[in-house]
Amino acid sequence: CSSDLAVSAAYQELAVGETTTLSGNGYYDGYNHTWTSSNSAIARVTGNSRQGTVTGVSVGTATITHTYDSYWNGTQTDTWNVTVVA
Repeated sequence: CSSDLAVSAAYQELAVGETTTLSGNGYYDGYNHTWTSSNSAIARVTGNSRQGTVTGVSVGTATITHTYDSYWNGTQTDTWNVTVVA
């Protein structure tokens, strides 16, 4: 992770149907932010700025990735391991 801003814990646990907000690096909205889930059947993510909303879909583990373009450092990524429990 770059040091633009502090990020939330790299590990998150949530229940099926629960949501949580992750705060990534890349302070400015113009950084071309994208959010992806390694398995959207377990955890779904939406977001178009430095914050992404994760929803637990089914029990399991997924990796959430936030990618953004930094003017000074090029393309950067933040990742979280999300465990969804019953």
